[in-house]
Amino acid sequence: MKVSLQHLNIEYNNLIPKRLDTLVIFHLKQQIKSNKIDDEFTEQQLKNIIEKVIVEFNFPEGTQIEPILQRLSYFFIEYSPDDYSKRTLTDYAERYIELLDHKLSFKNPYSDFSLENDLQRFLLFDAKEMDSFLDFENWYNHGFNNTSKKTIVGHLENLQDRINKSIKDMNEILNSDEFQAMEKIDRFVKQFNNVGNEAKQIRSVLEYKTSAFIEIEAVVKNLYENIINYQNNEATRMAQARKEYHYALKYQRNINKFFEKIDKKIDNILNQIRFASSQLDHLKDNFKEKAKFKLNLKNALIFILSKSRYDKESLKLPFNFPIAIIPYEKVNFLSASPTVNFNHRRKNKVVNHKSNIEHHKSEVKKIENELIRQEKVYKWVENIKSIISNRNEINLSDHLYEIINEDKETEIAVKVGFDLLEYAEKNPELEIEIDKEFYPKNLNDIQIWNMKIINKRKISTF
Repeated sequence: MKVSLQHLNIEYNNLIPKRLDTLVIFHLKQQIKSNKIDDEFTEQQLKNIIEKVIVEFNFPEGTQIEPILQRLSYFFIEYSPDDYSKRTLTDYAERYIELLDHKLSFKNPYSDFSLENDLQRFLLFDAKEMDSFLDFENWYNHGFNNTSKKTIVGHLENLQDRINKSIKDMNEILNSDEFQAMEKIDRFVKQFNNVGNEAKQIRSVLEYKTSAFIEIEAVVKNLYENIINYQNNEATRMAQARKEYHYALKYQRNINKFFEKIDKKIDNILNQIRFASSQLDHLKDNFKEKAKFKLNLKNALIFILSKSRYDKESLKLPFNFPIAIIPYEKVNFLSASPTVNFNHRRKNKVVNHKSNIEHHKSEVKKIENELIRQEKVYKWVENIKSIISNRNEINLSDHLYEIINEDKETEIAVKVGFDLLEYAEKNPELEIEIDKEFYPKNLNDIQIWNMKIINKRKISTF
């Protein structure tokens, strides 16, 4: 960010209008759209709108108009360049009003367009058509950074606003008449299901990212091959190839991080939809059971009244009418006898068991062997890590056969192999290359795939 916190503190009151100021510019825009006033309006027309807003929304009497005009003149109202007796809304005011309109109407510029079509246009590309690094950088800056990212975020924001609106409507149902609420609940359950289907569609569309990742990886690989090809050429071309490869890796990481955040947002939206939909179904069932109980209670009262008679004292039930007995349960409260002596304590005898010396030695030997094995694994892993940091690449299969030959234990080699592959997988500067062909060596009938670990950072510093 280029703006300091101190600068924002100074300009905040001018950038973010007060409630009265917001209502004024919003109503002014409404009047302009309805053609009741022109885009270029007079100061008197603006004052009339301010007075109308003050009265309509019960602002205190005697509210001064001049301070409002002064506040709006910073970023929201400006003089017309053609006629200084008139004023117009600034571009900042237009964007601010548009933001409010989209947020409150639960609709943004992306809601009427297909995310799938937008991604096909701006996210997908063919690595074979990228003739140079500049083509890839141009796609990143214009196709992804300025277009695809905003499109995806815009669609998700629109979906989130619609979900929040549905949840708000659901809360209003809780205080409404139950029979009307039943009808509304049916409608909102369908609405949530529709929004959920749309979210699934968005997630399915995001599978386009897999195709984009494949093409991006191909571009990065091509730039890496340029470094290898230029090793014996001019130093200038070599430096340029390293620089391009470095920037390509940076762009690739940024794209991966963006889609990781998008996946988490979509998961949260889907969880919110599932929870709200299940709550609505549960609420619907509760209303049904409550209505059924009231109906049964009403039928019972009608039946009782039809079989009863009324005299001067009160309503009399029929003689043979079954009267329910109030259920009860006899409860016994137990108390300790006063003769019990709580101060008397009985001593427990400690039974000493004989130890099994042979078993103890065997277990200690197992623990010592395991500690020795772990120490060997640690030394091998650290040794191979140091080799990786000083070389362009290593053949992991060579080192695993070396471990088996020296320590005579395949378990140590397997553990070292897993630890190194996990280390390389988590390290963005390393790359694993596995050829699913057995390595030429064959030791004690043990065969291993041909595996390499490539040091990208070491290559980029040639």
